Amino acid sequence: MSYVDCAHLPDYIQDDLPPEGQELYRVAFNLAWDKYEDEEKRDKDYTREELSHMAAWREIKDHYRQRENGKWVKK
Repeated sequence: MSYVDCAHLPDYIQDDLPPEGQELYRVAFNLAWDKYEDEEKRDKDYTREELSHMAAWREIKDHYRQRENGKWVKK
């Protein structure tokens, strides 16, 4: 289940990330989704979807910081 556009991202992503962050998340998620298609490339403790979300959040944390109000802003 890759994301065709940002409108299909989970609500909490759309609510807390600015539009550029949403796009970064979507692209990172989709790349990881493709990467982990082969079950042998996955850590057996996580599903393909979980690994893809973790990869997307790593990318966000590399480029954004979270404010006290929960919103993310570019570093």
